Amino acid sequence: MSDSKSIRLVIPQWQGGDNPAYSLGSKMLDWLAPETDMPVFHVSVREPTGPLAKEDGIPGRSDINSQLAETWDILKEQEPQRIATFGGDCLVSLAPFAWLSEKYGEKLGVLWIDSHPDVQTADQYANAHAHVLGALLGNGDADLTKMVARPLDPRKVMIAGIHHPLEHEEKFLSERGIQTCSPEEVKSGGDAVMDWIETNGIEHLAIHFDLDVLDPLVLPPFRRTLRRLRFERQ
Repeated sequence: MSDSKSIRLVIPQWQGGDNPAYSLGSKMLDWLAPETDMPVFHVSVREPTGPLAKEDGIPGRSDINSQLAETWDILKEQEPQRIATFGGDCLVSLAPFAWLSEKYGEKLGVLWIDSHPDVQTADQYANAHAHVLGALLGNGDADLTKMVARPLDPRKVMIAGIHHPLEHEEKFLSERGIQTCSPEEVKSGGDAVMDWIETNGIEHLAIHFDLDVLDPLVLPPFRRTLRRLRFERQ
């Protein structure tokens, strides 16, 4: 179905994780995805030529900033209501989610399906793909947080699939009251996710899906939960 307010972004970013293989992942997702009538935009990403140098503590900072700026220009021009983003590393969610936060405000919820919370800073871990959710909450490097005019409300964020967070990550989540859902809870059907949506009055949902959560033992329950989200929240 054609919808001028929906767009697809393909961002083969690898610099956020300093891992060239992430670029291939984005291209494979783009190839595997069903054909669409929505506009498709490919963000320019430099091909790997060697290890990245740290720039003020973050590898590939200048490349990352360029990609963020190009993504933001697309979002401003298109003014989408819905965005499907194929990355790349986790940092590709920064600009689209920042855009949706400005658009929907308190009506927006973020379901972060990931083994890791991605709330670290450069002082704790250099690669920026681990900073993205923290930046969306208004915490971290200025080059990332400056894009987030309206930081996410921690109550409207849930991390599903998380396990074994580091001590400083656990402290960050606890201090802000961010809810989490373990792999075991997801495997049992994901009721905690649905309860969180209902309790917080979430009307629009942005879903970040990191492939590191996939496992033959838990994939079917995740699929059921996502199917429920799709049909019960329409």
